[in-house]
Amino acid sequence: SGDGGGGGGGGGGCACGEVMAARPRVPGELYALPHLAMWTKLRPGIRRFLSEAAGLFELHVYTMGERRYAAEMVLLLDPDCSLGLRGTDRVIGKEDSTLRHMKSLDVVIGSDATTLIVDDSQAVWPNHGPQLLVPRRYFFFDPPHSKHEPPQAKHRGYLSLGDDEPEEGGQLSQLLAVLRHVHAHFFRCYDAALARGAGVVPHVRESLGAVRGQVLAGQTLIFSRVIPLEGAPPEKHYAWRLAISLGAAVARNPDRDVTHVVARSGPHGVAEKTDKTKWGEATAGVHVVSLEWLLECCYSWRRADESHFPLRDLSISEAELRQTGAAPPPQLVR
Repeated sequence: SGDGGGGGGGGGGCACGEVMAARPRVPGELYALPHLAMWTKLRPGIRRFLSEAAGLFELHVYTMGERRYAAEMVLLLDPDCSLGLRGTDRVIGKEDSTLRHMKSLDVVIGSDATTLIVDDSQAVWPNHGPQLLVPRRYFFFDPPHSKHEPPQAKHRGYLSLGDDEPEEGGQLSQLLAVLRHVHAHFFRCYDAALARGAGVVPHVRESLGAVRGQVLAGQTLIFSRVIPLEGAPPEKHYAWRLAISLGAAVARNPDRDVTHVVARSGPHGVAEKTDKTKWGEATAGVHVVSLEWLLECCYSWRRADESHFPLRDLSISEAELRQTGAAPPPQLVR
């Protein structure tokens, strides 16, 4: 399930007049939909992703947009009806939803226990976080900005940059590999349950959690300038919970088990060193990395190369993280 034409799985959209003023170079899979007063750009790799996923799963499209928008996206995503989406009850618009501004599996035909969700808008799934895969948001067009944003928090879409997300090794390629692993893990558990004569079917959230928990298994992190010293217990902070969900252990202070110091720049956007980062730099076998490293591990579902994520000036802010969808799944935010 997920949003076939949105920022995560399918593509990005904008008003019809914006594209022509951006750049003369027009990439592939860019579509004008004048009857909807918009353009939409399909994310690189989406066709391969859907084609191969359809061999493992029954696909559904679930959007907070109207049915007519959903129908248009399905025409683009499944032009030859090979995905089984056109003319079926597997396309869900906001008119079908039972919750306002939220999504729920109660309108999806099938068992909750065997349904995985791919959606870049994690906040709309308050009751299904453990079975949700959250891809990095895809902005082909410049995303809307708040006038209250600092300059360093403003993002530009791929069109303005004259570039696009890579298809090979990109976000959808990574997600496809994860879906294969989760699918295989689930059916191993299912076959084992049958062999034991168990009458309870395993839940896919257990398989997703098991695969996610292998990403940083065996690593121990400490945070520096990431978690406020006052307020809620550090275990409730989203970064701490994200690390735990990826299989890492988290320490409060430096010790012999620590493998990574995950840090954020100082209050003025400068990569000031702290006692923890100084300790990490002086200790053999310990990596000092920016908070972006942890987010890259989350999105790529693998331990990212630490050398690509040194602590730097203007490290990502918490407001920027949440605006760009870079926060952990909803069950990690509560």
